Amino acid sequence: MVRGTLLTTSLAALTLVAFAGCSGSSKPKASGPSVQPASAAPSAPSTPGVQAPGGQAPSSQAPPGGANGGTGECTVAHLNLALVQSGAAAGHYGFVLVFRHDQTTTCRLQGYPGVAALDENGAQVAQARRTPSGYLGGLRDPSGQPPAVDLAPGGVASALVEGANVPPGGASTCPVYKGVLVTPPDETHSVRLDVTANGCSGLEVHPVVPGERGSQVG
Repeated sequence: MVRGTLLTTSLAALTLVAFAGCSGSSKPKASGPSVQPASAAPSAPSTPGVQAPGGQAPSSQAPPGGANGGTGECTVAHLNLALVQSGAAAGHYGFVLVFRHDQTTTCRLQGYPGVAALDENGAQVAQARRTPSGYLGGLRDPSGQPPAVDLAPGGVASALVEGANVPPGGASTCPVYKGVLVTPPDETHSVRLDVTANGCSGLEVHPVVPGERGSQVG
């Protein structure tokens, strides 16, 4: 389960209707994203929640660098998070988590973000499997290390999340996710982003890469 303080966001998050239904009698169809206010995630009992504007949390200034004066890790204090629709193919769908740096110092992202799927009540019902690549994209060299992405002010990095809309085995329907809780790599604070997507086989998340595509291939 994703731990740490669950922070709120009032960013108008893109809601992806990845596939509206999942049944044995008809194939689901993808539809375009629509804009909705992001739902507030509950805060951990030990720390009060912080309401922050525009998908950015918290409002406190992030430290300028690492302990030795080098490039520090990006935290939610550095970042605005967004979710945008990606491609769909052969029973798979995807969406991209976009991390935009909006502080005044360079910071670094490397590795896998944590992604927890949420039900309609905001409860965590699945954790995304961390894989270097998948059907829709990911790292160019799956055997290699995830790249270190240094973000200057205004810089962007992203990670691809993908799932399936085909029911496993003899099932005729799939659970439906109503949001994801995203934790940047090496962070303990999370941001909720609204999305509607089928959970026929859970979710996979691939490492952070430079740019907005979430993938080095494709």
